[in-house]
Amino acid sequence: MFNNKPTFDKVLEISAISIIAIMAMYDIYSFSFLPEIIPTHFNAEGVVDGTGNRLTIFIMPFIAFFLCGGLIVLNRYPQIFNYPVKVTENNREKLFAISTRFIRILNLIICTLFAYMNFSTIQNAIKSGNTLNIGVVFVFIGVIIFSSVVFIVKMYRVK
Repeated sequence: MFNNKPTFDKVLEISAISIIAIMAMYDIYSFSFLPEIIPTHFNAEGVVDGTGNRLTIFIMPFIAFFLCGGLIVLNRYPQIFNYPVKVTENNREKLFAISTRFIRILNLIICTLFAYMNFSTIQNAIKSGNTLNIGVVFVFIGVIIFSSVVFIVKMYRVK
């Protein structure tokens, strides 16, 4: 799974997997404290607009697990990615390294976002709250967009 990857790339993947494991353990730990009905959805203003059974708390780590795993598997095939520049024999290895690093960073950001939303859902349920700090979600979205731009620029510089 981690063969021939730079140490930083291994750390990125292990960190994403660890966040999902911690999220699942936190859900299991918190389950007995949750009321029967918990928030399941927040609108664009961060206000609860959907509720469900407390078992639904396990959906977030489940989705994160499959998303993270899918990105890890996808990352084994950088030759199928779309690149903003032409891939040649001269730039192939550099482009593959940049793109797979980007996917690992994106995976970590997404797993962290899922963990934040999961934690907020549990805290809202336990404390009878009804809001999510939507500003934090927008920060995550901003980080994803910024990272995308940085890595696209890196690829253009490899040409």
